[in-house]
Amino acid sequence: MSTPESYGIDHSSAAATLPDTVPTSAHVEDLLAVTATVPMGELDSAIAIYTSEFDWVVRWSGAMGALGESWGIGSDRRMACLAPAGETRGWLRLVEGPTPSPAPLSTWGWNAIEICVADVDGMMEQVSTSAHFRVNGHPVDLAISDDPPGQRAMQAVGPHGLQTFLTQVLYQIPGMELLVPPPGAKVGGIFIAVLAARSYDQAIGFYTGGLGLETKLEFEYRPTAAREHNWPEGDKIRIAALKTRGVTLIELGGYGDHAGPRPTLPGELPPALGMASFITEDLKASVVRAVGAGARVVADALAVTHPPYEGRTSILVKAPGGELIELIGP
Repeated sequence: MSTPESYGIDHSSAAATLPDTVPTSAHVEDLLAVTATVPMGELDSAIAIYTSEFDWVVRWSGAMGALGESWGIGSDRRMACLAPAGETRGWLRLVEGPTPSPAPLSTWGWNAIEICVADVDGMMEQVSTSAHFRVNGHPVDLAISDDPPGQRAMQAVGPHGLQTFLTQVLYQIPGMELLVPPPGAKVGGIFIAVLAARSYDQAIGFYTGGLGLETKLEFEYRPTAAREHNWPEGDKIRIAALKTRGVTLIELGGYGDHAGPRPTLPGELPPALGMASFITEDLKASVVRAVGAGARVVADALAVTHPPYEGRTSILVKAPGGELIELIGP
């Protein structure tokens, strides 16, 4: 990653308290994008899978230019952004990289994406016959909702080992309204970024205190990873649903020793899911607050003209747990 430039922010990661000038209510608005790495030379084939299977469209593609330089991976690295037509949140960004993905749900960091769909049972029929997906969780009503259940979801491993949850919102729970597909679309955007944390307490402290997310649910759960990696019978982890101000979430799981560090080449993005990007109305306040809660700035202010930025400014930080978070604001 590049050396951060001055933005009037203390880049240290050990501030004990937040400055008085940072409003305690400042927090992120919505999940704008999740970034996944695809092997060098396979970007076009990955694009074709998502456009054919999900009916997503390419919202922007090309060489990364100054953004790639800011992240330290170079201006020539290719990138593509995909999403349903007309959707302004929850995009999937694919970036070329040299490092293959680890086994799904086996490492700490951003570990899965959850995508809203219009008919999860119909998607089950589609992806179960696809050469590009491996179903590892059949559709079930989610018990975390009230009766009747608010969501029905399935799970599959997608292109290049990307763990993907497909979820149908059956009804909107007041105070927990979620992103749904645009009218007429079978697949919507990404409405949840799933984080596997080594320390649950450290992570939830950062995302509530540092980013101001609201804890909507906490529960114990035996996740897909238990089946994928032969966890001892009965082992569960602590899960929290952390809500932005909008209609997107972070699902935080305390994986502890059930996962491990993600092998990453120096100067490269983490393989698989490498970054989650969030919109904020007050970029400087959000970054100062994140740094005050233990984050470190790794790529400082850069205005980006192409979608999904549309002229907004990006700052990249690394959370205390090591995962990358892009904050995007005016």
